[in-house]
Amino acid sequence: MRNLALTYSNASGTQTQSPTFPKVFNRSDFKIAKLGSGQITLEYMVFGELDYELRPLIILHSVEFPIPPSTEFCREMFDQGLQVIFVRRSGYGRSRTLPNVLLKMPQSAIGSTITMEAAILSLFMKSLKLRRAVLLAMGSANPAAYRLINLVQGIDFAIFANPNLNQDFSQEFQPHWLQRMLEQMVLARSGAQLAAFGLRHMIRKAPLLFFRQLFERSKSDLDYLNKHEPDFFEASRVSSALEVDMFSHEIRASLGYDNALSPAYFEGQNVLFLQGEETRVLKKNRFREQAQRMGVPVDYIPGGDMLAPYSSVDALLDLIWSHSTA
Repeated sequence: MRNLALTYSNASGTQTQSPTFPKVFNRSDFKIAKLGSGQITLEYMVFGELDYELRPLIILHSVEFPIPPSTEFCREMFDQGLQVIFVRRSGYGRSRTLPNVLLKMPQSAIGSTITMEAAILSLFMKSLKLRRAVLLAMGSANPAAYRLINLVQGIDFAIFANPNLNQDFSQEFQPHWLQRMLEQMVLARSGAQLAAFGLRHMIRKAPLLFFRQLFERSKSDLDYLNKHEPDFFEASRVSSALEVDMFSHEIRASLGYDNALSPAYFEGQNVLFLQGEETRVLKKNRFREQAQRMGVPVDYIPGGDMLAPYSSVDALLDLIWSHSTA
C-alpha cells in the first residue's frame, strides 16, 4: 500500500497540509448539485475540501446502505491520496427521484430507466470536472455504474462490488422471508409494490435486527455493523424513505436480467468485479464463471460479503493502486 503525503505548491515553496474532517458526519454535511437546467438534483458529500490534487474515489451506494462509509475509511483513503466523494443516487435523500413512468417499466425495458440514472450521474461528474477518478459501485448501484463508465471520460478505474451478473442469487439472501419478497419483486410484477412496501416497513421497524439477519453469514460485515451501529439506523431511515416505485425498481434492476451485460460490453475498459471471501462458495463460483464469460477480472477482499470494500481498507487500496494508471 502506498504511503502518500499530501502537498501543495505556492509562491513560497511546497508545504504539507493535513486534512481536516468534521468529527461527525450528518445530513447537514451533504451538498446539493443542481444539474441540467436546475430541475435535477443530486445530494453528495466530499470528505475534506474538494482538492484536484487528490484522485477522486466516487462511491455509489446500494439500496440497503445508502450512507457513506465510516470516517476511518475516508480518512485512510485521504491519507493515501484518494478523496471520497459519496453520491446519493436518484430517489434517495434530497436527490430527485426518477420519473414514475420510467420506474414502472417492465423488466424487458428497465434498461432505459437505468441509463437515465447513469446520465444524471455523468452530469454530476462533469459539473465537478472530475478526472482520473476511481469508481466504486456497491450492490444495487452496479447497473447504473456499468452504463456510467461509457458516458464519461473521467473514470480511470471502476470497481463493481457484489454485482448480480444476471444470476438468480435471491436464494443467497437471509432470512428466508427476505428471499420470498425479493423473488416477488423481480418475478411477479403485480405483487412487486406490496413486497416493496413490506420490505421498507421491516427495514424501518427493526433496522439492527434486519441488518444482523442480512449479514449473518459474514463475520466481517457483522463486525462493521457492531462498530458503526448509528450508521445503520441512518441507513434504515434513508432507505425506508424511498418511494415504493423507486424501491421496487432498485430491486428489479439489481436482481433482474440486464440486457447490457454482453460478453463485449466491458471490452477496453479498466474494470474489476469484486467480492468478499466470506461470500458463499456457490455464489463465488457462478460469479467467476460469468466474469470469465465477459472477460472481466475478478478479485476478492479478505473478509466481508455485502460490505466487503468497507471492511478491509488496506486490501481495497492495494487493488486500486495495482489497477489504476499513474
